[in-house]
Amino acid sequence: MSRNLSFSLVLVLIGITLSFSQNEATIDSIQAKIKIVKKDNFITIYAKALNHSKTIQSELKYSILALKKSDTGNLSRNVQSGEFSMEVDEEKLLSTQQLNIGNKDIIKVYLFVRKNKVLISKDSLFISAVDEIYNTSAVKESDMEMSGLVVENTMTKLGKDFYDFFGQVKQLNNVKYPFIIIINEKPALGGRNSEVSIVINDQIIYRFRTQPKEEYLYNQAQEANRKIYNYYIKSKTLKKKNKLF
Repeated sequence: MSRNLSFSLVLVLIGITLSFSQNEATIDSIQAKIKIVKKDNFITIYAKALNHSKTIQSELKYSILALKKSDTGNLSRNVQSGEFSMEVDEEKLLSTQQLNIGNKDIIKVYLFVRKNKVLISKDSLFISAVDEIYNTSAVKESDMEMSGLVVENTMTKLGKDFYDFFGQVKQLNNVKYPFIIIINEKPALGGRNSEVSIVINDQIIYRFRTQPKEEYLYNQAQEANRKIYNYYIKSKTLKKKNKLF
């Protein structure tokens, strides 16, 4: 009995050690990297991740945001995200996108890599049409140009109408959020209408099925904004509590 107990204890300790080393390697050794190739008036952006650890890394998520500001002040944006895993010492291409850049245009690219919703690596790149390129790894998701940013991934007129109503309600509330709000739309199960979801930090805050009624969509926009505000308040409260301990 004693021998079996000792053997079981050794197995548990080995499991804990392996788990700890795996997480430690992920935090210390995964590197997010943005690379660009500029040709004429086009910029090709490559989002990469490098695994410098000696262990396989899984359940990783990336998100890349490209902001383009024209000389007239218009702001366009593109967001890509996905899940991935990495072999030992692997360099993996996560996504590519191509943007045209005109005179006086500025492009800002932000890449974030997470594991279990925890940010473990980041990179950013600022590009102008006059070949000025700036790197900074100190970029935060709460940067002013990203605060309250709403990304639209709708696919139908009903989804677009909801997005417009959502923007109207958000503007009336006049709250600046330190995170990106993503509005996704996909076909609903059963093939009737579609399903819209509000996503913040990879978490679905609110979702509903569309209906061809403006009053219904406007009410959903109000409810979605209320859910986001509650999420914001709870996040602030949680951060304050964590600082006390």
